[in-house]
Amino acid sequence: MESCNSYETLSLIDKIENQISTDTDTIDYSTTSSTSTFSSTGTSTVSSPSIDEIQSLEEKYKDITINQCMKMKNHDPIKKHNQKSKKRSTKTSMDLKQFIHPKLAISFIIWNICYIIMGVFGGSVAFYHFPRVYPKSYIPVPLPDFGYDIIPYWCPLYNHGSLNLQSTILLFFYTLLFVGATYKRNGKGRLIVQQLLHLNSIIFLIRTCTVGITGLPQPNPRCQPIQSKIVTYKEAVQFVMLRGYPPHACGDLIFSGHVACVLLCIVLFHKYNYFTGTSPFIITNVLGLLSILSVISCRSHYTIDVILAFYFVYFVQDWYFIRCNIISTAFYYTDRTCIPVAVKFIAWLEDRKIVIYDSNDDAVKSRL
Repeated sequence: MESCNSYETLSLIDKIENQISTDTDTIDYSTTSSTSTFSSTGTSTVSSPSIDEIQSLEEKYKDITINQCMKMKNHDPIKKHNQKSKKRSTKTSMDLKQFIHPKLAISFIIWNICYIIMGVFGGSVAFYHFPRVYPKSYIPVPLPDFGYDIIPYWCPLYNHGSLNLQSTILLFFYTLLFVGATYKRNGKGRLIVQQLLHLNSIIFLIRTCTVGITGLPQPNPRCQPIQSKIVTYKEAVQFVMLRGYPPHACGDLIFSGHVACVLLCIVLFHKYNYFTGTSPFIITNVLGLLSILSVISCRSHYTIDVILAFYFVYFVQDWYFIRCNIISTAFYYTDRTCIPVAVKFIAWLEDRKIVIYDSNDDAVKSRL
């Protein structure tokens, strides 16, 4: 006799179960073959298989109980264990292959280009433009600032003086964001990294426009040796761009790029549910707050630069995630010709389809 695990046995057992459960009123027990009758309404009623057919099947598999085979078919502990193990390993394993993608490389190139643009036309202009201190002073001469009145100067340095607290926290957030992205599935990890690069690029371009327009007295003690030295624009570019990567500048104040990037990381943490529970939520926000306070305590920026960073991040992420979103775009654009090139480009990079609202028919939506 065949095993309960065989395909043929299970198929026949299903037939037996269906035949036995058939309404007995439709079976003609006086015959040994299947018959067809007509009801009073004129419809044809096909009777169940004959008793002999059922008995022959039952005799062939009399040692197999239907309940046992059904339990074996529906409850295979080895199969279920393998399925659970596969799901568990899928959820907890890194997926690095998703980052080998040409569009991610394009996003990274765009990020670098925007960063260089900010350094050449933003940081260098700001360094060239900020007002020099005369007569020469060995301490900065900042503008009045309530944040400086409340928060005393405190700026511990790490890694031979190249890192301070806000830079350390920002690097930690970047690392945490990328490591978490490696555990995302179906290309979502690549999407998270791309969105971080795109949002940073937008912030860099906006900051390029604001940082050098109005020159403010620089408040950072680390910039004291050059705060009385007049330089040409060429010398400013050399000072900012040729001392290592990323560029380092003095006088690039409005607005704080460190705070903006930290806030963007926090936005992505919450958007993609990086943390569950109260403790990770509190720790992440406390680290973000420490980074912001460090920007003021190190005198890297004025308090107004920190406040403006909040405004810029809020509106930039709002524009990015709403107007470039596959669902919400339908409420903003009613014609293909009115969609900004930037929105189309971002949608292409992220493999999105933009929904277009059809003004002639509310129920009709077309996709680019």
